[in-house]
Amino acid sequence: KLTKNMNTIKKPLFAIITLGILTLTLLSACSKDPLYRPDSNMPQELKEQHETALEEKLTILEENLNDGDARPQTAFHYQMLGDYSNAIKYYKWTLEYDPTHVVSLNNLADIYETVVEDYETAAEYIKKLYTLKPDDKEAISDTVRILLKAGNPTNADEALQNYKKLVINSENPDPAQKEFIKSLKDQINNFMNARNAIKK
Repeated sequence: KLTKNMNTIKKPLFAIITLGILTLTLLSACSKDPLYRPDSNMPQELKEQHETALEEKLTILEENLNDGDARPQTAFHYQMLGDYSNAIKYYKWTLEYDPTHVVSLNNLADIYETVVEDYETAAEYIKKLYTLKPDDKEAISDTVRILLKAGNPTNADEALQNYKKLVINSENPDPAQKEFIKSLKDQINNFMNARNAIKK
């Protein structure tokens, strides 16, 4: 009886130890990933909501890899939890099925700009996004900023001139739009002036 009871105790104890080792392994792997940057200021309740939603989306994808909604939603929850490596992976996977997926293009541009700080790759995604939303104020603002960070003022100016043609009514121009365009043009000019000063 004693042996039987000991065996009964060992099984759950072994499971607990195994789970503990697995958790430590995952935490160690995440800590070594430079793109694992959880937000320490995120409220615990919100974090748990993202974790629960992520688990649900991963379960959906296990059952149906062709679920077009679950792929970008999985990426989004990974992004919110600071797991940028997996966020990139699932956003790119989304684009394999839908190259015009606006949210994936936008969020990849954002991650590569602000987290990875790979401005050339960020520029690739923001240019694709801008072609889909050429008259969108936020899109052109992001496009100019990222292209300048990537060291490409020529493309930034071309995109801005295209935006100007689409949104400015020559007969009755919107003053707010004119001021907005001028502010972006000033950014481009400042970049060019700074570059020329360095060359001298």
